[in-house]
Amino acid sequence: MNIHQEVFDKHTLLPERLKAFGFVPKGRDLIYSQEIMDGQMRVEIKVDDVGNATSTVIDAATDEPYAPVNVEWSQGAFVGAVREAYRAVLVRVAEACCRREYFSAPQSNRIADLVLRRYGESPDFPFATAPTYGVFRYPKNRKWYGLVMDVKRFRITKEPTKDCNEAPMVDVLNLKIDPARKEALLAIDGIYPCYHMNRDSWISILLDDTVADELIMELLDASRQFAINHKK
Repeated sequence: MNIHQEVFDKHTLLPERLKAFGFVPKGRDLIYSQEIMDGQMRVEIKVDDVGNATSTVIDAATDEPYAPVNVEWSQGAFVGAVREAYRAVLVRVAEACCRREYFSAPQSNRIADLVLRRYGESPDFPFATAPTYGVFRYPKNRKWYGLVMDVKRFRITKEPTKDCNEAPMVDVLNLKIDPARKEALLAIDGIYPCYHMNRDSWISILLDDTVADELIMELLDASRQFAINHKK
């Protein structure tokens, strides 16, 4: 994975932000250019008409791509400084013009975006054996208030399946609830007894748009309040 791929991995470009950032039209593409290394190099980022981004470091003296920046065995202080400056430009563009895609399902990412905007909190991924599982925590005490997992759908819905290996995957969100609400919540399509956690006080929600974002955020807010009120 090269520097461009590392920075933009799990990011989706938001076209409406590109021109405001400084991208300019060139044919059917949008181009952003920034000098680095006191003008010895420049970074050029191109976004094509279907939203694919590529980037190149150009040697100003030759107006040709500076190949060593993505050649792993090219070492030395200068190439290291070029890589640092290149990465810094890409990170700035990614932060300003992209949405981070943490999960595989669109609704999972919408919820993560809503959490970030409401609380300034992003999921972390603490499980070496399950790197796609994301945990939402209350930062002051590090207590969980949500867990997003991608699992075989039948494990949640209990639907019969002929071939476990070919069964479809689905993202689910585990949230803590007031046990007094459990029966009413489980009557809602898309909400199930909790997978892999205490079923008395947690539920699992399918993140396949069966349950509206508004209801999920209401339940997530309540789950986060349990984490805030947690007593050691």
